Amino acid sequence: MNANSCFYVLMTILISTSCSSALENKGEKIPNLFKHCMKGNVESVYTQTYAFRNGIKEEYPKHFDFLLGDKFSECCSRKKYDKTGNLLEETTYHDWATYTDSTIVSYKYENSRLSSSFLKVHSREYSTPTLEYFEYSVDGGITKWGDKVIKLNEDKQISEIHSSIRVYNFDIYRIEEFNNEGSMIAMYDSRTKKMEVLNTFDKSGNIIKQLQFNPQSLIIRSDTIIYTDFDKKGNWIQRKRIDLERNDTITQYRTISYFEEQ
Repeated sequence: MNANSCFYVLMTILISTSCSSALENKGEKIPNLFKHCMKGNVESVYTQTYAFRNGIKEEYPKHFDFLLGDKFSECCSRKKYDKTGNLLEETTYHDWATYTDSTIVSYKYENSRLSSSFLKVHSREYSTPTLEYFEYSVDGGITKWGDKVIKLNEDKQISEIHSSIRVYNFDIYRIEEFNNEGSMIAMYDSRTKKMEVLNTFDKSGNIIKQLQFNPQSLIIRSDTIIYTDFDKKGNWIQRKRIDLERNDTITQYRTISYFEEQ
């Protein structure tokens, strides 16, 4: 083989490798856990939650969760998205006795990948901001998010998140399981395998039942979720969480803004 032949063979290999790499990058996708997965080109979503007591509408405490594992789990929050449906920023509002504060998490994307998340707490008490990076495997799948270990399924959607938190000098190790839409199916203790939360979904991917368990595996809360109002796009804008045993009904409202259609 002469010098010219070697040159053309080398160039062919380089071009082929470059094209293959480009196709792999193009084939990467942001997991649905970080997308709204709603109908239409959603720009932002604002949630508010109320309780009705003795016929009077009262705002529900902002720092409570409406549903565990739902994409709109917080009682009061605002989420912003880009035009491809990727989550850019989520703000959770916490209304305390004398002031209002909030937790803001912003997400950074580079080369069609999640790069990092930045958490900052706005309150009277200083809290150190938290910057967490996403790590990837050779084939482009997310493997870690800060200290959290991520497992993907064959569709490169997040199937499990392994994490640990410290509460009152005790370490709690958890595994959260997700469906392809990015909603949590279950959460359990990774060491004892005891279930903590179990969700049931309808055909549209909405949570319709949530069970919460204590360390003895006994049900401590059973909620039924009913979707009562939808916008013109078909996205829910009102739902009720009902606990019959506690005679507890909480209503969550969702205000959805859309990008203008071109």
